[in-house]
Amino acid sequence: MDSNKAFVAVKARYYKFDDAKLVLDHVVASRKGFTQSSNVFPSLSSKNIGVVTKGCRTAIDALDRANVRYKQATGKKIRSDFNVLFDHVVVLSEPQYAKLEKEMGEEKAKRLVLSHMIKYANEIKKEFGFEPISVQLHLDEGHLDSSIQVGSVQRNKNDVQSDEGLPTSGGRFVRNVHCHCSFYNFDFKAKKAPLRYLMKKGRDRKGRTKSSNPHFEKMQDIAAQIFSQSPLNFKRGISKNVTGAKHLEKEAFVREKLAEREVALVSSNNKVNELNDEIKNHQKRTALLSEEIQKLQKKHDWLSAKVDELHSYFLRLDQALRSRCQNAIMQIQAKVKKLVVSNKPSL
Repeated sequence: MDSNKAFVAVKARYYKFDDAKLVLDHVVASRKGFTQSSNVFPSLSSKNIGVVTKGCRTAIDALDRANVRYKQATGKKIRSDFNVLFDHVVVLSEPQYAKLEKEMGEEKAKRLVLSHMIKYANEIKKEFGFEPISVQLHLDEGHLDSSIQVGSVQRNKNDVQSDEGLPTSGGRFVRNVHCHCSFYNFDFKAKKAPLRYLMKKGRDRKGRTKSSNPHFEKMQDIAAQIFSQSPLNFKRGISKNVTGAKHLEKEAFVREKLAEREVALVSSNNKVNELNDEIKNHQKRTALLSEEIQKLQKKHDWLSAKVDELHSYFLRLDQALRSRCQNAIMQIQAKVKKLVVSNKPSL
């Protein structure tokens, strides 16, 4: 069997929290998130399949739950510069995957592959300590190859794809069969972030830094061991950290860079939307405060009027009391004077 047509390869990337949410929004099998990719064909998204942490609805929910567990384990929130997500893109060669579909049917083939992806995620946890939070198999991504027209005899002999829902011009749809195995960058048993230690390449026998990272090569080995089992029969791909970007085909390299810029653009748009939401919230709060100030001003005016009214009443009462007291005193004085005159002895 030609290993170029039956390979499994792993591409691993890590992300901080904001970018991690964008990545997990993209990887969800149902494609119901807000991020959109140009190489996704929505008519095929129903073929995707995936699982997340038990009790969670989405991969983002699983990430949030892992953050809660992290705080419980460390007593701290994650830092803004913490690489929270370690995402493995496990790529399967399309011809071999199509062969599996033909032999056992689409549904059985994808469920078999998903079960082995879960095995891969668990082996990565066992070997390195990363916490699996999501495994999502994508069958709706790819591109139109203009050299292979729809209905052409140049189709792969193992191709069992349907053209339903796909463009009728521009070439044959070529799938990019892959799975996102997403890990939380924390070992809850050892209470440490494994990624920091994995980035060290180590030194060879001559004391020089190794050209490739043995940890990432180990991940390729694990994928090969799991997916080489019958009836999958995939072969080990070449490590990306060995080939490097300069060995990628120009078109593939450009597509990869465009995808990175697309993620960056989505991240920027997301931050702009968050700022706009904050501005709207501040505006609403300002309006509520202005309304409250107006209510308090009216209450103040009402109380001031009542105080003035009470003050006026007090003045009138004081004046009335003074007037009555004066009249009473004058009456008493008159009576006393009259009494004195009437009791005065005659000479």
